[in-house]
Amino acid sequence: MELNKEKVNYIIKKLSEGLYEKDEVIALTFLCALAGKSVFLYGPPGTAKSLIVRRIASAFKDSKYFGQLMNRFTTPEDVFGPVSLSKLKEDKFERQTEGYLPKADFVFLDEIWKSSPAILNTLLTIINEKVYRNGSAEEKVPLKALVSASNETPPKGQGLEAMYDRFIMRLFVDTVKDVDNFVRLISDKDVAFDASFNDDEKISTQYLEELKSIIEDIKVPENVLNIICSIKDEIYEYNKGNNETIYISDRRWKNIVYILKTAAYFCDREEILPVDCFLITHCICTLEENIEAVKKIVEKSIKSFSQISRKDFEMLSSEVNTLKKDIQSDCINDKNVYNTEDINGIECIKIALDYYYNGNKRIDLYVPLDKLNTNSAFYAWDINGNTYVYFEFSFNGGSSLKITRNTSYSYQLLDINNKTVPEILKELPIKTQKGTYKEITSRTKENYIKSCDELIEKIDNAVKKSEEDLKNQNEKIDSPFVAECYRNIILKSYEDYIADFKSKKFEVEQEKNKVEQCQTINN
Repeated sequence: MELNKEKVNYIIKKLSEGLYEKDEVIALTFLCALAGKSVFLYGPPGTAKSLIVRRIASAFKDSKYFGQLMNRFTTPEDVFGPVSLSKLKEDKFERQTEGYLPKADFVFLDEIWKSSPAILNTLLTIINEKVYRNGSAEEKVPLKALVSASNETPPKGQGLEAMYDRFIMRLFVDTVKDVDNFVRLISDKDVAFDASFNDDEKISTQYLEELKSIIEDIKVPENVLNIICSIKDEIYEYNKGNNETIYISDRRWKNIVYILKTAAYFCDREEILPVDCFLITHCICTLEENIEAVKKIVEKSIKSFSQISRKDFEMLSSEVNTLKKDIQSDCINDKNVYNTEDINGIECIKIALDYYYNGNKRIDLYVPLDKLNTNSAFYAWDINGNTYVYFEFSFNGGSSLKITRNTSYSYQLLDINNKTVPEILKELPIKTQKGTYKEITSRTKENYIKSCDELIEKIDNAVKKSEEDLKNQNEKIDSPFVAECYRNIILKSYEDYIADFKSKKFEVEQEKNKVEQCQTINN
C-alpha cells in the first residue's frame, strides 16, 4: 500500500483503538518505524509499551516480531538464538537465529539497561549496520524498528551512553490520567496484539526501501536550518549552567533530520516545515528532568524563525502612520488657543481680578502669553502696559494661573463670594481647546475621507489574503505526527498578523471619524 497523509492518519487511528491517551506515542513510534529508526519508551510498568510495538508491527506485511524482558540473567542465547550443535561439530560457532532478534523486523526489549555488555555491544552493531555477525558470517537484519523500554534512563558510569544515543526518539509513556478514559480502559475488553488491517492495507518492506532515496531528497529550507542551529546553540547555553548536560552527537543530528524528512514526506510535502521541528523535542531530551527545558528551547527557536514575512503589514502600517500624522496636523488643534489682546506689541491674556482696597474693586490685568508654562513669578500689566505690583502671578510650569497678594501692600484678593483670600487660581480663557477639531476646507475634508477609504480597502484586501493564507497553512501544517497544541503555535503567528491588520483598520476608521467631525469653511 502506498502511503499519504490520509492513509497514515487511518493507520494511526486503527493502531490507537482501545489504547487510551497513547495516540502521540503510537504516532511517533510508527514514524520511527517508517524511517527505520529506534525508539526508547520511558515510563512505569504496565503502560502498554510492548502492546504498542506489537500493534505497530501488525501494520507491516509479513512482519516478524521479537520481544524479550531483559535482566541480568538474560543470555545472548535468549536474544540472538542458541548455538547450532551441528555447526559446532564442523568446528564453527553459529547461532540458530530463526525466531530470534536477527530475523525480526520489529524488536521490543523491555528493561533494556539490565542487559549484559555482550548483548548491548551486539545490539549496537545491529542498529548501526543492520547486520548480525553470526560466527564468521554476516546476516542482514531486516530490522525496521528496535524499541526498548525502561522505567529509568540509563544509569551513569556503566558505559551505556553509546546505546542510549542510538534511540533517536525518547518518548515518555504514562498511565491513563483522564477519569473517563480510565473507566473505559478497565471496562473494555483486552486490546488485541494485532490491529485489524487487511493485507492490502499493510505496508511492504519493498515499498519502504524504494522510499528511502525519495525521502532523502526532501528539502531542508533555510528557516528550518536556522531553527536547528538555534536549538543547537540554545542547548550549548543550557549546558553551561547545568551539571546534567544534554549531549547531541553529529550522528544524532543527521538522524533527526531524516526523521523530519520522513514526517514531511508522509504529510504529502516536498520540504520540511518549521512545524515538523517540534519533533526534535522528543529526540534531544535525555532525562525526565530536562523535558520541559527542551520543550521551551525548541519552541523558542521555532518561534524565532517561523514567523511569516510582515513586509506588507509594515508598508501599510507606514501609510497609516503618515495619514494619522497629516490628519492630526491639519484637522486637530494641537494646543490651546487663548483670547488675547495686544499690549505694547506683546500678545497678552486678559484676566479680570476682584480685590479689596478701600472697598471692593475689579480690574482687568494682562498676562503676557510667553509666561505660560514658566516657573518664575512675575507681575501682570494694566491696560496701559504698566506693571501692577500689588499681586504676584505664576504658572508653576503649567497652564493654571496662581495669583497671590503682595504682602508689601494692603490690597486684598477677593474670591467669588467676595471674601478676602491669600491667593486665587484662575483658569485662562480658552478660545480653542487642544484636541478639538479645526475648521477645514471642503476639498481637504473630501481628500482625507477618500484617502481613509482607499487605505481601509487596502487593509481589507490584505486581511482577506492573510485569512486565505491561514486556511492554506492550516491544511499544510496538519500532521499526524505533531500534536495540535504545537501546530496552533505556528497558526497563532498568522492569527496575530491578521489581528494587527484589523487593528490598523480600526485606527484608520477612527481618523476618518475625526475628519468627518471637522466643520468646513469655504475653499
